[in-house]
Amino acid sequence: MEQIKAFLASFYQLDGAGRVVLAPSGTDCALAATALMGMTSARLTTLLPGVEETGSGVPLATCGRHFASRTARGQAVHKGTLLEGFAPDAQHVALPLRGRGGARISDDALFADCAHQITRAMQDGRRVLLYVLHVSKTGQLVLPASKVQALCALYPTGVDVLVDACQSRLRPESVRQYVQWGWAVMVTGSKFFTGPPFSGALLLPDGWLDRLRHNSLPAGLAAYATRAEWPDLPATRTLPAGLNAGLFLRWSGAQAEMAAFAAVPDAQKYTRLHQFVVEAKAALLACPLVRLLPSVPLPAQPGVWDSLPSIVAFVVLLDGRALDLGQAKRLHGWLLADLSADLPVGLPAAERALAALPCHVGQPVALTTEDGVEEGLGALRVSASARHISGTGGLYGAAEGSMAPPEHPVVRMLAKLALILRYWPELACAEHAPCAQAGEAGVGHTVGADQAGARGAGSLRQVMAR
Repeated sequence: MEQIKAFLASFYQLDGAGRVVLAPSGTDCALAATALMGMTSARLTTLLPGVEETGSGVPLATCGRHFASRTARGQAVHKGTLLEGFAPDAQHVALPLRGRGGARISDDALFADCAHQITRAMQDGRRVLLYVLHVSKTGQLVLPASKVQALCALYPTGVDVLVDACQSRLRPESVRQYVQWGWAVMVTGSKFFTGPPFSGALLLPDGWLDRLRHNSLPAGLAAYATRAEWPDLPATRTLPAGLNAGLFLRWSGAQAEMAAFAAVPDAQKYTRLHQFVVEAKAALLACPLVRLLPSVPLPAQPGVWDSLPSIVAFVVLLDGRALDLGQAKRLHGWLLADLSADLPVGLPAAERALAALPCHVGQPVALTTEDGVEEGLGALRVSASARHISGTGGLYGAAEGSMAPPEHPVVRMLAKLALILRYWPELACAEHAPCAQAGEAGVGHTVGADQAGARGAGSLRQVMAR
């Protein structure tokens, strides 16, 4: 576990493994951050701009409450109940990212809402944790660093920042800068890096580390973490001894993918990512069956790979209407599944082969109105991954130097999507739901590497089952 921490510290250009907390998921990282915030104030308000585009358990975790019915260490718990030792007065304020039809709320409007909520919380004697998304599930920056710094300047001693970089779609230099500014950062080894799901880490700045030298972690955190996952400081010695073998194995797999990505020169990172995204967007724009979700582009920096968008979100049209969330979930499963046995007899061989092709796209994101009310639309996502850049997925490694590069995976995905929409009634009426094949994200026929998950089990048997 110490070796994994040392690798992450080196990868993100931090000054030592003592800044790294390992955790089974981004949501577990949010719970750890809440525990650290509780050391400064029993009255905590967490602002969650873009709440619908982060982990579904995050709102509960930021209030110190169980966010599932079982913890990463295998303990059965009651979802929604307060963990022992966490502040009962913690609250969160959710600020949606989108309005009707998926329209993107402007950064200026989000900034104004956050400023209002910070002022309100401070006047009520509360400490504020500002939850920043870099980037969200649909590839949005919520909020830009300049606006976050302006919000912190409103009350310099009363606002902490937690950067949710669990998509890991940013350069190590950006992570290091956040930590140097005094902001804590959450990362994962899955998502962009395509490592096994349920591998997370919380990177601590100086101010957060100091809290571990003079306090104690709440007793309830023992259901989620062991001492080996935290820095060896006085506050963490109350955690139980032991080893989360599953967490170690998953991070070991992610480490290999991260190392392969790091070995690619920066110029090639930019070129390959730009190629993937340009071709993906062109294919989506040319398809009459989908509509791109409105977005605010990342700040452009020529030659800097993380200034390029690596997620393209879209809604799917069936008979001219966008699929709702339930339909989008069904489509997501069908894209990954072998549908060849569920389509009519006599289907041409090429179409039957297409029906059997597993296509992995990002899980649907629920779109909400500006009131925070779920509107019903579900957006799917095409996500570039580190494997598309490193060549471990075969997309560019096999194509470079070839006279005929392979067909872009988004083109193949859209062809299967069109087939599904054509036979939607037959598939919906199938007696048995099709069994999804385990597609490996980012490899050949798959599209993207966005693997959602709340947290991983700690036992080796459960990891092998996954």
